[in-house]
Amino acid sequence: GVQPNTISYTAIINAAKLEGSAKAVEDAYEVFKGIELSMRNRRTYTAMIGAFARVRRTEDAWTVFEEARQHVSPDRIMYSAIMGAMAHDTNKVKRLHKEMIAQGLGDDDV
Repeated sequence: GVQPNTISYTAIINAAKLEGSAKAVEDAYEVFKGIELSMRNRRTYTAMIGAFARVRRTEDAWTVFEEARQHVSPDRIMYSAIMGAMAHDTNKVKRLHKEMIAQGLGDDDV
């Protein structure tokens, strides 16, 4: 059979995010927890953060972001996902934005 890889795992998490139900996101989290740390990348973490944000599991989104920071360098997309998840906490969003700028990940030119 075909062995799952980072791309297939991330696709499953993204599908759950798009489906949008609490059950789909919980199932995606079970998949995420089964992924070896060495196979998790920015996209995998960002997908899980976005899935949690979709069902308003903000603390879980934050926990995944904190773990991600231990293993990968967040990019603008990941920062955007976590700031969206934390939209209810203006101070945290401001701190994250400041951190993003300090990392050299400036705002998009619109």
